[in-house]
Formats: sequence, structure tokens, C-alpha cells
Amino acid sequence: MQSQKLFLLKNWAKTVINGICNFKKLFLLFFLVFLISAITLLLTQFLPTLTLVLADSRTTPWGIVTAIFVHSSFEHFTSNIVFLFIFTFCFAFVNSTFNQEINRMTEKFFIASTLICAIASNVIWLILSPDPSVGASGLVYATEGSLFGFTLFNGLEVRNFSKLKLQPFAVVYMVFVNCLIFCVLMFHLFTSPASFLSVGECVNVYAHGLSFYFAFFAVFVWNWVYARKYSILVDGQNPQKTSFFIN
Repeated sequence: MQSQKLFLLKNWAKTVINGICNFKKLFLLFFLVFLISAITLLLTQFLPTLTLVLADSRTTPWGIVTAIFVHSSFEHFTSNIVFLFIFTFCFAFVNSTFNQEINRMTEKFFIASTLICAIASNVIWLILSPDPSVGASGLVYATEGSLFGFTLFNGLEVRNFSKLKLQPFAVVYMVFVNCLIFCVLMFHLFTSPASFLSVGECVNVYAHGLSFYFAFFAVFVWNWVYARKYSILVDGQNPQKTSFFIN
């Protein structure tokens, strides 16, 4: 019995690692954000005025994009990059039991939606406030919002128990992991909204909140469109056909 459990855990770990490795473009995006932000941070140490040139403001409308790569300090840069990596990795992790075709589609959606949501929140900030804003936190919160949405819909598969029990162990286990991560994020959001949004002096809370909810809503749209084309779980009568969770 012990050896069987160990075998299942090893198989699950192998499946997850292989699944995470399928999100190459996703991690490439993270690396590019990290690299460009690091170079920009270094440049702004010698050219302080560059920060205002690249900031999101009414006098620099291109800042809706460039501001993502600009940070006010090393601490600001480190905080955003660390959380961006955490949420990016978690997103790949909770979707790692999908097949490669599903991974490719999900990856493209994630990259496009999080970037669009981050830029959209910068556009709204530009309209609402005359003050300049910098930082990748809009992208960080968009990533978290997308993670929040996917863990919700992935976790809801527990309702389809008759089909869920036919899935491989790695899939079943991951569905419950999705439930757990969603509950943790939701608990943080509702019990401590100020902490969740990182409310503080000179903090662009609008970009945080808007990016998060935009990305979360985008997942609802994605799920509605996507669910019309693909079966959510493997059909028990013909498990080789409509594949969503097959490895």
C-alpha cells in the first residue's frame, strides 16, 4: 500500500513537471519582463529623468506600456518580480495536467490577457489621475487575477464526480489542489482586502484592483467561449476521444 502511494506521488510529480515545462513562452515572457526591468532600473540610476519619460502619465501616453518596466527602487523591482514569478509558476502548476494542445491555448490566452489587462489599467489611471505611475504591479495583479479565475474553474470539476473518478490520479489530485489555492486567495481577498491590494502611501491601488478584476473577468469569457468547443472532462464511454485532462 505504501509503495503504491509512493508510485502515484512520483507519477504525479513527473506529470506536473512535464506539464510545467510545456509553458515555455510563459516563462520566456517572465524572463523578458525581468531582463528589461533590470536594465531599465540600472539606467534610471544614472539617468533619473528617464523614469518620468517612461512613466504612465498624460504627458507620456506611451507610458501605458513602458511604465510596466520601470521601478522606483530596487525594493519595488524585487517585490514585483518575485510575485510575478510566484503567480506565473502557480498558473503553470495548476494547469500542468492538461495535454499539450490545451497548454498551448491556455498559455496564449494567459499571455495576451494579462498584458492587455495591465495596459488597460494603466490607460484608466492615465484618464483618472494627473500623477505619473510606474511599476509592473498591474501585470502582477493581472497574473494573480488570471490564476484566481483558472483555479476557480479547474476546481469546479469536483462537481463532475462521475467523470472525475475516471481521470488519472495526477488529474484528480490537481483538481483538489486548484480548490485549495482558490480558497487561499479568496480568503486573503475577503478577510484582508487592504493587504491583498497592497494599500499604502503612493501605491497605485487602482492599477492593482483593476488589473486583477479585468483578468478575472477575462477568464470567465475565456471559459464560456472555450467550453463551447471542448469537453471539460473525458467521456467515460469513450475515454480516448474528447480529451481535456489527458496527459
